[in-house]
Order: sequence, then C-alpha cells, then structure tokens
Amino acid sequence: MTKVLVVQFSAAFGKVQENLLKLENTLKDNINKDEQIDLVVVPEFFATSTDYVNHATDENGGEILDRVKTLAKLYHTNFIAGSIVRRVGTKLYNSSFALNRNGEVIGIYDKIHLFNYFGGQEGTKSTPGSKLCTVDFDFGKTGIAICFDIRYPMQFRDMVKLGVKMIVLPTAWIFPQEQLKDPAFRQDCVDIWRAMAKTRAYDNVVYFVVCNQTGIISPVMEGLGNSMVVSPYGKIEASLDTKEGVIKADLDFSKVDIARDEFPVQELI
Repeated sequence: MTKVLVVQFSAAFGKVQENLLKLENTLKDNINKDEQIDLVVVPEFFATSTDYVNHATDENGGEILDRVKTLAKLYHTNFIAGSIVRRVGTKLYNSSFALNRNGEVIGIYDKIHLFNYFGGQEGTKSTPGSKLCTVDFDFGKTGIAICFDIRYPMQFRDMVKLGVKMIVLPTAWIFPQEQLKDPAFRQDCVDIWRAMAKTRAYDNVVYFVVCNQTGIISPVMEGLGNSMVVSPYGKIEASLDTKEGVIKADLDFSKVDIARDEFPVQELI
C-alpha cells in the first residue's frame, strides 16, 4: 500500500509566512510519530494564494521550497509542492516541485495550460510550460499536472504512455465569491469538478489525486474545495467538502494492474 496525505486549505492572500506555518502545523497535527506517509500533496499557490506575482521566487523555489524540503526530510516523505511561481530569466512559470524523502528535487512541472478564460488572466502574467512531467517516486511512476490542465484529456493520456499509475493534480479551482453564494451554481460547479476527475481516472485507468484550495483565498475569489482521491475504476475513494482538512488514503497499485488487465488502455493508445 502507498499512503498519500492530501492537504486542503485556504491560503491567505499574499501571506507567505502565515501559509507556510499553517502547512507545518497541519502536518504536525495529522502525521503520527511512527506513521509512514509516502506522499504529501498540497494545493496550487499554497504559499501565496493568487498574489503570486508579488511573491515570485527564484528558479529554484526560494525560501518557500526550502521550507518544504525541511518538511519532506522531517517526515521522511515524498512531496508534491502544489505550485510555486518562479522567475526564470525574465519569465514567470507556475511550477510544481516533486521532492523525494531526502528533500531533493526530482522533478519540476511547469503548468502548460494557463487559465485565460471567463476573465482569467494567468497567461498575461505567466509563461506556459511545454513538457509533460512524470516522476519516479520510490513507490512508483507518477504524473503531475496543475489545475486547468484537467480540461485537456490528451495530456493525461500521454502520461499513461509513459507508464504512470497515478496522476496528481494540485489546484486552485476558484470562482468569484458572489457566484458561489448561489447554492445551485455551487452544486453545478461541484458536480462538474467531480465528474472531470472521475473521468480522467477512469479513461486512463489511474489513481487520480486532486488537491484544491478552499474557502476565501483573495478579496474576491473562493476555492471550491472538494479535494479527492479517485480509483482507476473512476470511484471516489476519499474526498473533502469545503472545510480545511486532510485526506489520508491507502492506494493499492495492484488495482491499476488488475483494471488494465481487464481493459488494456495502454495497448489502445
């Protein structure tokens, strides 16, 4: 079994130190002394919320990633550091860092599909990445994508061609606060969100792990929450609603092998 800890919380707008302290305390409160966690996942923009331009780090992740490296070593766990906006030359990239249990960077994914729709302007601030990211953790090969990538199914299919059995999606899936005050609108958003995650898992016969922002994260925006772990059969095995919290889930990768024997997706793509 592979034990995954998914951290869902509200990152305070632009308050880096406060957010990092919240992360540290959340792990302290939810990882038992003798417990082995194989992977910790945190959301997109976990340290800055959407005030990321004013807090862009150097290309190596700056102090934000240094703090995460310390946590990976302290808990002897692999880590996907949701996303950190980093400056490479004159360009900004929305990047997810994968760390091993020694706190070493073993993969960096630059978000390919930036959110430029329905009023979003991510592409005016950041530069899109151009390469898929798969990481060889000690428990297995894992694909990494970020947030709006979920709308692009072929990105995940291409990861399957590279042999992944799990895909992790840190997100800041957010909406204007005023819109989410309408219960019907909120429920529609949740239904679509869950349907997309279940479909990506089912179509690709992978575990699909979603880690989202929740609650008020800026003066006008709110995270949808609903982080989840979806099985290779498209079943939500564990999930959260809109409260801050964690998911602890035991993933059995033999389920992926069994499902792929039944439906050999890897031979059909």
